[in-house]
Amino acid sequence: MEVKERLQKVFSDTFRLKNVSDIDRLEPDEIPEWDSLGHEYLMTKVAEEFKIEISTEASSNLTNFREILDYIGKQQVQ
Repeated sequence: MEVKERLQKVFSDTFRLKNVSDIDRLEPDEIPEWDSLGHEYLMTKVAEEFKIEISTEASSNLTNFREILDYIGKQQVQ
């Protein structure tokens, strides 16, 4: 599975999304569960799935799907 597809699955599972076709354009204000706690949970799930470390500073700057995908692409993903 490609990185983008894996990240879509993480988003879908974390926020219980049914339609993943537009997931890469989603912003936190479009998902009620994507509050501060939801964001921390998402970052934990992303870190686990891609076996990467996400610092608190990086986490606070990753505010949408595309930014998270770009961040993952800059890491050594397994």
